[in-house]
Amino acid sequence: MSFITMFDTAFNNQFPPGGEAYAGYVDGHVGSQPNYQYVVSAFPGAYHLSISVFGNDADCLDIESGAATPEMAASWYGRQVARGIARPCFYASASVMAADILPVISASGFPRSAVRLWSAHYGDGEHICGPASCGLVPIDMDGTQWTSTAMGRDLDQSRLHGDFFAGSPIPSPPPVYAEFDMTKIAVLKLGDTDTTGEFWSVHRLQNLLKLTGQLTGIASGAGLAVDGSFGSKTDQAVRDTQSRYHLSVDGVAGPNTWSVLLTGAPA
Repeated sequence: MSFITMFDTAFNNQFPPGGEAYAGYVDGHVGSQPNYQYVVSAFPGAYHLSISVFGNDADCLDIESGAATPEMAASWYGRQVARGIARPCFYASASVMAADILPVISASGFPRSAVRLWSAHYGDGEHICGPASCGLVPIDMDGTQWTSTAMGRDLDQSRLHGDFFAGSPIPSPPPVYAEFDMTKIAVLKLGDTDTTGEFWSVHRLQNLLKLTGQLTGIASGAGLAVDGSFGSKTDQAVRDTQSRYHLSVDGVAGPNTWSVLLTGAPA
């Protein structure tokens, strides 16, 4: 049986290079959150898992104190299936998984094969929770976060079954993140137009605004048309993104705006 090691943290500077899989957040207010976009850009050859703290669209719902609740699980799951997510994932401590999540799955009629269960259980070494390992859950989990201090960092490490990402192929390195040079940035604003040939193009800006909107729930970005014309809707998406990332809200795509779109953090 094969296994996968996955790292996750709310702090981008804690991620180690060379991992098999990384998880990041599409929302949240701790550290570098939301940082899923950073994970995708920084580790293009690995598996990626997006996590929602507050019930937004993602691969995984984080169910714990101060985050999503078990009562949100059924409706969130249905929404993810409807948008084509293969095997939506629930994350919770082993005790919450046993007491609250498994009953929701049973009551809702989710097929066990159509959901991923990612438990958290520290202090018992590297393992995947199940009746034959730690005994804290009545069925085998698909993966377990077994430490929050991997490599002596503020870093979570998980052991996952080898089929955890089945249906989610390893992506090829995306050129949108691999080739950008912030020293040659173009400042784009209302009224600008272009073709798709340039890296610092309105097309690329709109694609990034759309991706960021889908990951973070910025409606003006998520629904943006990619047409190469910096019109009023692109202007609004830029302003909403700037507000979301606590930048100066001026509608101008300058260095800080490009940086948060490309890396998840201001320049």
